Amino acid sequence: MNPQEKANQLFNKMYKYQLDKRSPVSWKTAIKLATISVDEMIAELQTYSDLESTIIQHGCLVSVIDRLQYWQSVRSELNNL
Repeated sequence: MNPQEKANQLFNKMYKYQLDKRSPVSWKTAIKLATISVDEMIAELQTYSDLESTIIQHGCLVSVIDRLQYWQSVRSELNNL
């Protein structure tokens, strides 16, 4: 999934969550909640002492720096919504 698709997916989940909870639905709130989730992913990846190391994700070997760049792109796409 590309960063724009992931940003939209996270936004839609947060927006739908507000609807399910019968909370006042706010575009800004949904974006903020999705951004908080992405920031947590970025913070977790930044804890690796060696950003050039690899991790296993969904059974595939991926580099930490690639994942970090991916999540930073998702955050950027959220800011564009």
